[in-house]
Amino acid sequence: MSYLWSFAGLAIGLFGLYSWYVETYTDSPIAALWREMGDRNDRTTSGDSLSPLFISTGISLSALGAMLSNLVPNIRIILISFLSIAYVGIALMVIGFICFFPFPVPRWADARYQYMKRHGMLDKNGDPIDVDEEADPPR
Repeated sequence: MSYLWSFAGLAIGLFGLYSWYVETYTDSPIAALWREMGDRNDRTTSGDSLSPLFISTGISLSALGAMLSNLVPNIRIILISFLSIAYVGIALMVIGFICFFPFPVPRWADARYQYMKRHGMLDKNGDPIDVDEEADPPR
């Protein structure tokens, strides 16, 4: 039965990684729906862009470590390495929950920044273009 839970955790984690990638780097209809549901394009909530990545990776690693530790014979050195993988996964999940706090995220992982980059809404320095300045230039 533990194999089933480990496999389910691995599948959920991999789906989470896929959905984070699609939401951050594509303009597909499902990505637009996920961004709208998660408010990823909102300036005030963009700090949690990394939390799905860390939590999904943590779930995947924890499930993989648990699955591998159940499959191999009880050799201590091998079990320690597999349990280390599981502990790294748990640490990533904790970091993912910390990412819900409003900390700045790097631009490569910010869904709002990637969206603006794909649609030409950034100036030459990579800063968002202010729509009001473009519409009414100074005299």
